[in-house]
Amino acid sequence: MYFLVEYDRETKTLKQCTAYQDKEKAWQERFDLESKLTQEGKLWTEAVVFEADNKKDLEHNHSRYFNQYKDVFRKLSKFDSKNLVK
Repeated sequence: MYFLVEYDRETKTLKQCTAYQDKEKAWQERFDLESKLTQEGKLWTEAVVFEADNKKDLEHNHSRYFNQYKDVFRKLSKFDSKNLVK
């Protein structure tokens, strides 16, 4: 299977993940999406195609697109280093 992933690097959010059986169709959709994003000035948004046996494998191998790190970083920034065990 082929997966078209649209990911906003600025907000660290997955916009879409669409599965395709046809490689050429996935790539054509990617090029169309890239053109649209460029016209809209969305320079921080990625459009990529990955090949994987299934979505679970895709999520495992390309986890940065599927994990929401925003909350982790927000919690870390509030962490008080005085609470560290030495």
